[in-house]
Amino acid sequence: METANRSREEFQILQKAERLLSEVRPFFQKDGSNLAVKDFREETLFITVTGACVGCALAGQDLGDVTALFQEKLPEVRKVVYLNPYGLPL
Repeated sequence: METANRSREEFQILQKAERLLSEVRPFFQKDGSNLAVKDFREETLFITVTGACVGCALAGQDLGDVTALFQEKLPEVRKVVYLNPYGLPL
């Protein structure tokens, strides 16, 4: 998680996002994937996705559920962007 040059509010959102992600991360890890909070800026949360989810046809459904969780629990998050290990959008 990138934390340099953050406002207090952004840092708190990143911390909350990490806590929420820690609740669903085991679901992804049991299938050989992992999710990590990368960044938050301009109402967009960036999540890095590694492992089996990258390129999986069902990843959209599972990641859509994660997006809904973030938007429900963190109203500051308007959009979630999932990135592959190279930083490119999935």
